[in-house]
Amino acid sequence: MGKPIIGVYKISNTLCPEGKYYIGYSCNIRRRWNNHKRDLKNGKHINIYLQNVYNKYGADCLQYEILHDCETKEEAQDYETSYLQDLTIRDKLYNLLYDSIGGDTITHHPNREQIIEKIKAKRKLQTNYRKDAAIVIDGVNYSGITEAGKILNIPSRTINDRIYSSSSKFINYHFLDEKKQKKAEEKGRIRIENKKKINKEFSTGRGVPILIDNIYYSAFADAAKVFNLDASTISKRVKSKNKLYSNYQYATIPDEYVKTNCIRQIVIDNIYYKSLSHAGRDLGISHVNIRNRIKSPNPKFANYFYADSKVLDDEIMPSLPLLSVRDADNHEV
Repeated sequence: MGKPIIGVYKISNTLCPEGKYYIGYSCNIRRRWNNHKRDLKNGKHINIYLQNVYNKYGADCLQYEILHDCETKEEAQDYETSYLQDLTIRDKLYNLLYDSIGGDTITHHPNREQIIEKIKAKRKLQTNYRKDAAIVIDGVNYSGITEAGKILNIPSRTINDRIYSSSSKFINYHFLDEKKQKKAEEKGRIRIENKKKINKEFSTGRGVPILIDNIYYSAFADAAKVFNLDASTISKRVKSKNKLYSNYQYATIPDEYVKTNCIRQIVIDNIYYKSLSHAGRDLGISHVNIRNRIKSPNPKFANYFYADSKVLDDEIMPSLPLLSVRDADNHEV
């Protein structure tokens, strides 16, 4: 690809008797043209005139040409502005703006009135929604969440959450309409039930011993402190079927969560180690670093590998038996 072209371009309607066209500038004209073509094809072009021409006559009626090849963005903007502000060609332009800095695309839009009406209707709907949802906070009535937020200097989202909260701390936040309040309370109950289901799925109670890289931890919380993770994250990894977390397991594993190949023997410099953690303790290296070196494509660490997946001294090593979970429980850590 060549150097991007900075300059001013023209898109002409070759089928228009009046010779109408669009003027634009860009720091990369070819890329800008591609964007025009893509938006026109998808029916999403910001310029309604060009879009209508494209919809009626197709892409072939539009001709793209470079008017000025410039050295800088500022120079291109100056050239574009000279065209846009030239009143003698104003009636030939498809442009909705008559300056080079963008901004208002409604003033000269052919459907200006319809657009304004749509905006007004949308704003009115939003306003009505807020007014209809009258609320009470600490015995004071407010026309809606927005008004309460402004007066109390509390984000609207926070007020909304407190209204739907089941906490007794926020019992003073509620809708004025009893029907709306009952719906809010029901929605809050459903939210709590859903959270309970999720928590139950990833919860095994407190004090459940686990093994991570064959290192024993008395509970998820203990492991979480060591790894600087949430206990819930540790729990999810222990229960995960993803091989990436096969080194996370229960010390006493429920049958449905048994993971095979959890503990793999490794070889470093032709010396066997029962696991990453054993090698780490013997060598004074973090087990995480050892695992990263095994996975590393760097030839410097070619001497780090799993015993059941490598050829050692030109001899094919048989797959070594994997340690069982019960064996892992009996290892010293």
